[in-house]
Amino acid sequence: MSIAEEGTRRERARNQSLMQAQLAAAIREALKDTLAEPLPFEVRFLLDLLSAKEQAARRASGRERNN
Repeated sequence: MSIAEEGTRRERARNQSLMQAQLAAAIREALKDTLAEPLPFEVRFLLDLLSAKEQAARRASGRERNN
């Protein structure tokens, strides 16, 4: 793989990670805004999973940027 191809691959991976983080954040906020309090356990669990996915995607994006 050439240097240019590797750079393009990394840029695509970074963009995908950022899009995943943005999507997870949007879904999490939409769920929080539309559901009444107190949230059922299943919904809180889903929100926690989305938050973890968002954080992981942002970390992955940062790692790609640093490489």
